[in-house]
Amino acid sequence: MVLLGLLSRIPNSGYGLYRLLERELSHIWSARLQHVYSDLSRLVDEGLVAFETIDRQSRPAKKIYSLTRAGTAALDAWLRKGSLAEATKDDLLARLYCLERGPKVLIGQLEHRRQACEAEGLPIAI
Repeated sequence: MVLLGLLSRIPNSGYGLYRLLERELSHIWSARLQHVYSDLSRLVDEGLVAFETIDRQSRPAKKIYSLTRAGTAALDAWLRKGSLAEATKDDLLARLYCLERGPKVLIGQLEHRRQACEAEGLPIAI
């Protein structure tokens, strides 16, 4: 879903997505380059992402990935769904990155999550 969130902003290559993950989300979501490519392949197979091949002179062709309508719908559904806390990947913070796509009710859900974490003594960075 994080890849769908990145692609909702702008179509990109697999390597470009990897660099965005490293530059903008590495503190909340880590992935290796090979995982990005395998996840993109799976997302294409599931019909959530499509790609366009761009031929380049003297270099291998480049695939530019973008969301399909199904991918946009899946991302929107994920943003509305309750998040799962994980040790190395913070689903909530990844959703915050995509907040501009989320409905207003999501902000209330995030506040509720923050309060629940505080009540349980769990650290959360919002």
